Amino acid sequence: MTSWLPQRRPHPAATGRVYARAAGVAALLAAAAAGCAHQYLDPRLYGQVREPVPDNTAGTVQVRFLGVGGFLLQRGDDIVMTAPFYTNPDEGFLLGGKRVRPNEGIIRRLLPERWVKDTTAILIGHSHYDHLMDVPFIQTRLAKKAVLYGSLTMKQLAMAPPYPVPKDHVVVVTDHEGRDKVDYRPCKDTPKEACHSGSGDGEWIEVNQGVRIRALCSRHSPAPIIGAPWPGCLTAVPQEPTRVQDWKLGDTYAFVIDFLEKGQPVFRVYYQDTATNPTYGYVPKDLLPRKDVDLALLCAAGFDQVKDNPAGIVKNTNPRYVIYGHWENFFKPQTKPLETLYVFDYSELVRRTKALTPGSGGTWKGEFWFAAPGQLFVFEPKSTS
Repeated sequence: MTSWLPQRRPHPAATGRVYARAAGVAALLAAAAAGCAHQYLDPRLYGQVREPVPDNTAGTVQVRFLGVGGFLLQRGDDIVMTAPFYTNPDEGFLLGGKRVRPNEGIIRRLLPERWVKDTTAILIGHSHYDHLMDVPFIQTRLAKKAVLYGSLTMKQLAMAPPYPVPKDHVVVVTDHEGRDKVDYRPCKDTPKEACHSGSGDGEWIEVNQGVRIRALCSRHSPAPIIGAPWPGCLTAVPQEPTRVQDWKLGDTYAFVIDFLEKGQPVFRVYYQDTATNPTYGYVPKDLLPRKDVDLALLCAAGFDQVKDNPAGIVKNTNPRYVIYGHWENFFKPQTKPLETLYVFDYSELVRRTKALTPGSGGTWKGEFWFAAPGQLFVFEPKSTS
């Protein structure tokens, strides 16, 4: 069953910023929100689908958007997830005093166990609440086989109560088997908010015989005045994180995800969970001739806070397909009607993306969508054109 949302014209005041660290900045955000309206994107760009579409073609890749930065990627028996978010506390949570715990009921309702029980890896690009808060519950209750990949700060938060992820189900990519496997070439300058920084070319991390990942040095999009919101590094397991400031940023990564056949990549995904300035999070050129990017999963939020976005990352990866996530209003439950975040002008992001295509004078020949939570895409392993 597919349902479409109504199209409305964007409010001219729908601009601004999404994140805030200090209470004053959060209050400013709330005040700005009062004068802004949500946008409703062209309904042809997204739809709501919650049941798998039957597809028996060997080698196809199914990609389901879960909400915010969450995607579920499956090829055959190999399943990789990027960190989803369902709890969605309201804007008052940003003020710092409100305590919030994962909403178990809504997670179970919107993320059926049958979708994720065989997941082998969950990738976490950074450790803010809207990316990591629900992951420990999901891993310990729904996706018990999954191993988490991310920063040291991510590991400490994931092992905190009340849903401590087992130690052997968490991999710190800067200390995998005693070696730093992050590719630091995308970071010409060390991010100011970084906890750990190296200089190597990185290595592939084997998830299993059918999947490998590569962590790319990246950084979080800035917020006004304060820079990266809620920065910080954790080296020990904290008490239960319940306030917004407990979810420290840690290090930020983008990921390349390769689905393999006989050891060779047959479908390549690029994943980014925060918009970046060039060249943070970009794929090093020497990796691309070996296998083109088939699908880029890009973060819509913050696109206008950084330079050359999305042009820079689309030109870098040159994917056949782009799916934008993290565009929807995550201050209200997914059970409510979908709205865009009211602090970004997403009609401008659509315009910028269309400008990259041949029809608008550009050279990028791919397709793009704004996915709705639950929507399923099915891709062939290689172009049929």
